[in-house]
Amino acid sequence: MRATFGEFVLDIDSRILLRNGARVHLSGKAFQLLELLLRNRPRALSKAELMESLWPGVYVLESSLAGAVAEIREALGQSGSRSGVVRTVHGFGYAFDAEIEEERRQILCHLLWPDGQAALEAGVFDVGRDPSAPILIENGTVTWRHARIRVSGSSAAPSVSVEDLGSSNGTFVNDVPVSGPIDLMDGAALRLGSVVLRVRLAGSMRKRTDPLE
Repeated sequence: MRATFGEFVLDIDSRILLRNGARVHLSGKAFQLLELLLRNRPRALSKAELMESLWPGVYVLESSLAGAVAEIREALGQSGSRSGVVRTVHGFGYAFDAEIEEERRQILCHLLWPDGQAALEAGVFDVGRDPSAPILIENGTVTWRHARIRVSGSSAAPSVSVEDLGSSNGTFVNDVPVSGPIDLMDGAALRLGSVVLRVRLAGSMRKRTDPLE
């Protein structure tokens, strides 16, 4: 799902926030909070409900939630608390307060790794530590722009390939070094440095009851 509001696009599947096409960095908790507020709009969510969703079973100070809200507002260029995308409901919690346009995409491939996931439609996607990379992996063994993934075809017959971009620690598919563009099959283990990403193609995802394992 992609939600457009003003000059921003929130891509929930790929966990990316864009402003006029440029990537805006959000921490994991801030992104999760923004997604919660957007999905529940126009309902305001209480601080207790938000904290339980963001930190289930863990005691945290209310200031942690306030910090995540402040991070979102800074990323969105919002200066006030009573109006704007994230609105403070005095004495209660927060609400998403902007008109959005939803766009459903044709997802052809999922990449899953221990700290995240990406849902890819047709296109070209660079992977690396560069905060502006379409697929951001924050790991020291991953190069700034490590590899490039190309996705094409249809949901019935997706085609996905990867090539190394001169990375320091190499790109591997099922432990075989990638020296040129190579096709990725469903279930393949794509390793960038020490980070292993599991490949799930659209056709096979529909057949699985546990696609994210």
